Amino acid sequence: MKWRAFIGGIISGIIMSVFLKGIEELTHLRVYTLLLNVDYIPLLKRVTSNGP
Repeated sequence: MKWRAFIGGIISGIIMSVFLKGIEELTHLRVYTLLLNVDYIPLLKRVTSNGP
C-alpha cells in the first residue's frame, strides 16, 4: 500500500512538472521556478531560515 502512494506521488509530480514546463515554454514566464522556490510562502520561509 505504501508503494502505491509513493508511485502515485512520483507520477503526479512528473505530470505537474511537465505541465508547468509546457506553460513556461508557451508564455515565456518562469513558472517552473515557482515550484522550486519556497520564499513566497511566509510561514515556510520563516521555518527554513530559522532552522535548528
